[in-house]
Amino acid sequence: MTHASNPRMSRRRLLELGGGLTAGALGAGALIQTLRAPGSAAAHGGESAANIPSAVKTQVALAGTDGWAYIPGPGQTGIDGKVYFPDDMARAPQNLYCYGFRDVTAAHLEWVAAAKIDPTSSDADAARQKIYRLKGLTQTSSYIMSYDEGDQVEITLYNLGWAQRPDIPDGHTVHWHGFKNATPWFDGVPEMSGAAPINKTFTYFYDCQVPGTYMYHCHWEDVEHIQLGMTGSVWIRPKQNSNVTFPSAATFAGAVAGLPIRYVYNDGVQPTDPRSTYYNREFSFMLMDYDLQQHQKLSHIQQPDWSEFHADAWTINGRSYPDSIKPNAVLEVGIDLGSGSGTMAAPVADPIVLGVPATSQAVITPAVAPLPIWVDNMLVGTTANVGGVPFTVSANTGTTFTIQGGSPSFPAVGSVSYSLLDTQLAYQPYTSLITCNPGERVLLRIACLGYQDHSLQMDGIPLTVVGRDADWLENNVYTTDTIDVSPGESYDATFIAPAHSTGNAVDGPDIYMFYDRDFANDGSGGGTVYTGIATQVRVYPAGTVAAQRIAIPNDLGI
Repeated sequence: MTHASNPRMSRRRLLELGGGLTAGALGAGALIQTLRAPGSAAAHGGESAANIPSAVKTQVALAGTDGWAYIPGPGQTGIDGKVYFPDDMARAPQNLYCYGFRDVTAAHLEWVAAAKIDPTSSDADAARQKIYRLKGLTQTSSYIMSYDEGDQVEITLYNLGWAQRPDIPDGHTVHWHGFKNATPWFDGVPEMSGAAPINKTFTYFYDCQVPGTYMYHCHWEDVEHIQLGMTGSVWIRPKQNSNVTFPSAATFAGAVAGLPIRYVYNDGVQPTDPRSTYYNREFSFMLMDYDLQQHQKLSHIQQPDWSEFHADAWTINGRSYPDSIKPNAVLEVGIDLGSGSGTMAAPVADPIVLGVPATSQAVITPAVAPLPIWVDNMLVGTTANVGGVPFTVSANTGTTFTIQGGSPSFPAVGSVSYSLLDTQLAYQPYTSLITCNPGERVLLRIACLGYQDHSLQMDGIPLTVVGRDADWLENNVYTTDTIDVSPGESYDATFIAPAHSTGNAVDGPDIYMFYDRDFANDGSGGGTVYTGIATQVRVYPAGTVAAQRIAIPNDLGI
């Protein structure tokens, strides 16, 4: 029997065929050292105390897995007559198969602390299980990472494997695209650096020496893994932010009183200089384009043909307009039961809740099944001791769950109700809405890891482009209303928020559009069925929008 040649051999197939040659080229000793590298796996699919990162660096942990996201739009049918969107295998209300990275730093550090005492203890296992329970619960776009110039960062990557496609033995890497001083071993290109096999970990090291806006992605089977959503943004903030010789908001006449002044680059000029990169608040945007049929093929155990790529959905921060202007979403709900004294009239959320101020916990969304609900690290439907008191957590409806106690100091709490916040966006947490007060200088960090070019236009507000690909443009800083962004590029652009039309809070914000000029990619015209790369700038009356919390990316301040 003869077989026809296949000129469209996938990179995965090539790696499968070449695996023996690769191992031979490395040599048995080198391969063993690779598997024993810091942060790589020990037996039982897990970690060992010997692999715990040192405490002198910033420690981050990401978990790579698959799952489901939501894209608005009607059903789509292929030339074979079969519906490929929405995916009939999706877990409603999501409708699109995706990959992504999730931030699991808190659980990782719990595991590190417990493993230092006893890596076989129940505490260590419980912390580890918090991470591995996220298999099949992805995030897109992925966790936004931000650090200061001079930070040394260790990123422990957990490969949880695919829940939908356990037949695919893909590894994962973390590649900081465009990063100027990555060590080859930690660069994330699998042919020449370390990677995390399924149920294993690998720890990367980055020395943050060059400020600017970067992006990261998985470089294993990169055409597929990037297209499916394993993409995120990286910000490196300059040392100039701590330089006291530059004016504060109180002394700089062009700034808004009470708001911090920060810089994109070490520009060495005063904020009044046209080349200055100062800003008062910042927002990050990851541009992507999706071939929905190829996503459906993967979820249905079919091999996509990326040479036939045809985009029919577009996203900004993993969402399409108008979902892009909705607030930051909640990945899980965490309830802090307190110290063990008194009644709990209003539970508060753990830090894993994105963009929800402590004063607004009564309006956050409970994660509805099959999303995980955590109450003091208890999974819904379980009983655990908190401060020596047994508590049972049960889900009643999509908007209510019950916490029951059994002691005089912790009486039965009863039902706690929450308003529902678009649960279809539970795995797309980042808003793209831009909020500001008049006179503020707003920084837009724009990155693209799709396959198409995009022309982003700001209607009615001039944009000043101060950086490109993590380089300050210096004397080439320019003003425009349109930024052309190609795949793999990043831009830093600022604008001065105009005056509010009335100054009256009851009139609400003035709204300006920020969108892709190719209307087929933003859904704003031409009779297109999909929305896409578009968002809004909302300028509120003076003093309405609070200063951003740096720990919450794209914090709206309202």
